[in-house]
Amino acid sequence: ALTGSAPTHVGGTAIQRLPGSNTLYTPTSTGSLGVWSVDGAGAATAIAGSPFTVTPPAAGAIIDTPVFNGDGSRMYIAPDNSGFIMGFSLDAIGAPTLLTSSPWNFTPSLTDISCSAVSGDGAYFIAVGEAQPKIGVFALASDGPPPPVTNRPFTFLPPTASPGAPATPSSPAHPQHDRRW
Repeated sequence: ALTGSAPTHVGGTAIQRLPGSNTLYTPTSTGSLGVWSVDGAGAATAIAGSPFTVTPPAAGAIIDTPVFNGDGSRMYIAPDNSGFIMGFSLDAIGAPTLLTSSPWNFTPSLTDISCSAVSGDGAYFIAVGEAQPKIGVFALASDGPPPPVTNRPFTFLPPTASPGAPATPSSPAHPQHDRRW
């Protein structure tokens, strides 16, 4: 059972758990970020201050699912339909605070970010610019903007369908669903 305001799912987003904790994060349809603590019995309670206002840095941008650095002290959000990356520090209960130098604008080299992730070792932030199509790779630092890795972003071409074949989730008609690159 959720205690507090229930999160409203936004298309393309999901609930994300802060690694190594029982804290859940989800963007809401109102442009805020719900943060929940889950107890040992499975009951989720909104933490103090939740939901947190997260203002997209570009008109038309939509707050997307957050991702976390390796030690869970930072959270990153790449708003859909923008070329920005937002960085947050997290306090002891998981409450986010926008980093002083954030948000960071990576247009025109990376625009229309559609999804993001952090590498398994927690050292890199990876973002897909759906419109180009490009994949940006950024080194995560303890402070300041994440610098792009040399010779990035990568340009990629989604697989093509065979002539006459119907569009499938891995064909050019649906490149955002193709996770094989």
